[in-house]
Amino acid sequence: MKYRTKLFLTFSLLVFISTSIALVTLYAESSRLLFAQIRGELLSIAVTTAASINGDEIESFQSKQSVNTAAYKKIDDELRFIRDANRRPNLYIQYMYIIRPAEKADHFVFVMDPEENPEKSSHYGDLFPTMEELYQNEDRPFVESKLTYDHWGRWISAFAPIYDSQGVVAATLGVDVSIKEVQSKMYTLILYGIIALASSLIISIIIAHLLSKLVTNSLSQLVVTVNEIGGGDLKARSHLESNDEFDELSSAINAMAKGLEERERLKLGFARYVSQYVLEKILKSEVPANLEGERRRLTVFFSDIRSFTKISENLAPEVVVSLLNQYFERMIAVIFLHNGTLDKFIGDGIMAEFGAPLEDKQQELHAVRAALDMQIEIQKLTEKWKDKGLPEISVGMGVHTGYAVVGNIGSEIRMEYTAVGDAVNVAARLEKSTKRLNKQIIISEETYKAIKNLDEFTFEDLGEVELTGREQYIHSYAIEYKVQRNTSALGDDGKPVKAPTKT
Repeated sequence: MKYRTKLFLTFSLLVFISTSIALVTLYAESSRLLFAQIRGELLSIAVTTAASINGDEIESFQSKQSVNTAAYKKIDDELRFIRDANRRPNLYIQYMYIIRPAEKADHFVFVMDPEENPEKSSHYGDLFPTMEELYQNEDRPFVESKLTYDHWGRWISAFAPIYDSQGVVAATLGVDVSIKEVQSKMYTLILYGIIALASSLIISIIIAHLLSKLVTNSLSQLVVTVNEIGGGDLKARSHLESNDEFDELSSAINAMAKGLEERERLKLGFARYVSQYVLEKILKSEVPANLEGERRRLTVFFSDIRSFTKISENLAPEVVVSLLNQYFERMIAVIFLHNGTLDKFIGDGIMAEFGAPLEDKQQELHAVRAALDMQIEIQKLTEKWKDKGLPEISVGMGVHTGYAVVGNIGSEIRMEYTAVGDAVNVAARLEKSTKRLNKQIIISEETYKAIKNLDEFTFEDLGEVELTGREQYIHSYAIEYKVQRNTSALGDDGKPVKAPTKT
């Protein structure tokens, strides 16, 4: 189902539901007010009429023969006149009668009922339907709280006491209004409500059609822009100007496109520090890599070209730069091949981490393999440079595993992704110890513990090694491949000849 259709149906249904609720509420409130109005008018008529009747004469009617007296007929005519005068369209009095308590039974009896229809008329002395409220309110006027039901119908009844000259209740005047009269008015309200509902629906359908069309037109323009961005055109922009939420969405899409452009630039920039495999894994990961700084276990690698200052003194600056570029290109390729992260260049030195920004359960193995393969690449470079009359180089490397804080560190002006902590210091000082101990690669005991059972390496226990600037000694090992080889994972062109290790 199209969004336009959904919007149209939703708006129409919303109008229907809201209008229906409003009508039901209005009907209920109108019914309450109408019944309250009828009860008020009915009570007023009952009280006024009861006050106009002579209670002493009512007390004189003590037998059925009283109905033949002139006084009885006079009051009967008065009640009929008042009843007929109050048979108005807005309040139709159906019955008006006089009752009083029976002498011996716990009920009321009729004294007078001026009803012309013999089938509906009650005679002197006939029993009146038992009403509990009537006994409770015999001496004061009231309107029944509940409707009265009998074989003639449903009624709203009001009662008012008739007093004699001594102020004693002589009888009770009753006034009945048929509920049918009230219902007819309510049916009129319902009819008007249905007409209002139908009118609202017709208007809402027209408005819903126009609104859905207006909304979807703006939405269609945004979809076109989003599709262009999704297709790779990060310079695509939405030019919608509607001065509403869609205008805000248009601005948000433009901001998103700009952010994607910046993200693409950052991606290209970050690709200089990690391998393509690691970069793709970060981008595809559902849990984004934390680049804001976190404490984690990683393996830190340091390398440095020995006596490079003396070597560079005898070479032209352009040659030095060319040598470093060739050297760094191959070293970085090996680091990336083993899922390492390039931290920084320190002059002719390299700092790298394994186990960040992605977790690597075999970070020690990858770091050691990278160091050994880098030594092979250095030999290949040295042979290549030797044929050109360039000096040989020797590189010392230190590897240590421990905890450090890794992430983006710096200021708003300049930041870099790096690691900070004692593990970094230990790795750097192990690298400096390689020259003193005349070893190419020295690893710490923490790194050694993770790979000591692998057959591909041979280890030389160096014992407790003193590190420059550090009071504590650290147990260290020199390491080599068990089977010496002249080729690493890179070809003669410095490009990987095998896929990165995906562990």
